[in-house]
Amino acid sequence: MINIKKLLNNKYVLPAIICLGFVLRVFSISHNHIFFYFDQARDATISRQIIEQKDFKIMGPSVSGTQDSVYHGVLYYYLIAPFYYFGHGNPYIVTLFLITIGTLSILITYLLGKEVFNSKTTGLIAAFLHATSVICIHQSTWLSNPTLSGFFVPLTYYLIWRVFFSSKTQPVKFFLLLGISLALSVQSALQNITILGSILIAFIYSLKFHQQVQSFKKMVILLTAFAMGIMSMVLTEFLMYQRGILSFDTLNLEEHSASLIQVIQKIILRYYALLADLLNPMAQLPWLVLAVVLLIICLGKISKKQIIWSLSFILAPIWLLIWHFRDPNHTFIGIEVPTFLLIANGLTNLITKNQLKKTLAILFMVVFVFSNISQMLIWKEQQFQYFGIQKGAFLNSQLQLIDKTYSLANGEPFSFSSLTSPYAINTTWNYLYKWYGQQQYGFVPSYVGINQNNFVGNDILPEKSSPKSWHFLINEPDTTLSKKMEDDFFLEQKQFSNNQATSANYEFGRLKLMSLHQ
Repeated sequence: MINIKKLLNNKYVLPAIICLGFVLRVFSISHNHIFFYFDQARDATISRQIIEQKDFKIMGPSVSGTQDSVYHGVLYYYLIAPFYYFGHGNPYIVTLFLITIGTLSILITYLLGKEVFNSKTTGLIAAFLHATSVICIHQSTWLSNPTLSGFFVPLTYYLIWRVFFSSKTQPVKFFLLLGISLALSVQSALQNITILGSILIAFIYSLKFHQQVQSFKKMVILLTAFAMGIMSMVLTEFLMYQRGILSFDTLNLEEHSASLIQVIQKIILRYYALLADLLNPMAQLPWLVLAVVLLIICLGKISKKQIIWSLSFILAPIWLLIWHFRDPNHTFIGIEVPTFLLIANGLTNLITKNQLKKTLAILFMVVFVFSNISQMLIWKEQQFQYFGIQKGAFLNSQLQLIDKTYSLANGEPFSFSSLTSPYAINTTWNYLYKWYGQQQYGFVPSYVGINQNNFVGNDILPEKSSPKSWHFLINEPDTTLSKKMEDDFFLEQKQFSNNQATSANYEFGRLKLMSLHQ
């Protein structure tokens, strides 16, 4: 039997866990298995303008479901801009950068176990779960601004523990760091403003149980650092309000029609599904969820302040969900960390018991790793991204499609039209043809379709009113369009070519290409 205690005391265990997490993340995007659609192309186009055109930004990506009336912070654009610049526009280089940040979050998980649960063993087990979790792997490889939350949110809660839950008076630097980390969390994704609720709970706890009144100076430093960190966001929303764009009328608030009981039911079901995904992504088995809950409650030694800190972390999104229920997976990024810590706390208690209980702990981790690695391989084959909204072809399929268009055209100028999500916005293919097509083949095709003047990347490709002799139709998967709309699009394209073109169909995963040649 493995000597777990001796193994966990080895100084190389933590570096090995971190390296394992990094390798799994890099493997998951091998051969350009990278989710890349409109949001990714938009962000690539805008962020590249910062360095290449000296066009500095104060507005980040738009918040989904707000009809472009509310925006995330601009931090993401400035972080990825250098990697797009030095990578010559290659999304793979930027994804490697995000993977590096995601891997560092494994270290934060370890530090939380060591600090909050006062146990290196708990920290190491939680870090191992984090490193091998397919949800965390997909979180680190998702080319989108909420990915940064996977690092900054746990870091913020680490500092919340140090500032408000520690029995020792903390130096002023931790208040400054908390303000900065909180600002970076909100810059990463606007929904992280819910962390303020956790800070309020932590502040009340420090007053009630520690009888510790935080100095006015330290709190001012915390709030000042936070305010300065989100200043660009405040300015953005103020300017939009002046222009009449930002108002409650423009927000998508249809969920307000649901009763409070209905919303609470939705929240409970959403948390259950999230827990099932984290524990066994291959099959959401109720007995497994129940077993883990019992493991946390019955076997883990948890103090009152550990419970308060953990629940304030896990349940932070609730007040936002009650106001406006939104269930995208990225809304909950970060809460996997306290979940793994609580499980690790229970497993730590198990491995200090008799041989049978040690065996159960090892068995749980073996099943966890097998389930997650297996699901990672399945999702890689299916080209599925857990946090992506649109489902279908990844960057590797998109580049294969582009190669096919150049191959069929055989060096001749050609044009294309695209059926995309969002409808009629060609930002994705504008970017891919300019970055990849131009570099590989020395020229770009022209675009035939709805005028792109009001869309990001409108000046990247030439637009024509009629197709070339070689013309291609690109049909993205999961566009949410009706079958009739798709059929009408292809019929229009054929008529556009006077029905004299010979046609051929090709598929790249779920991404479809039709070739028309007159």
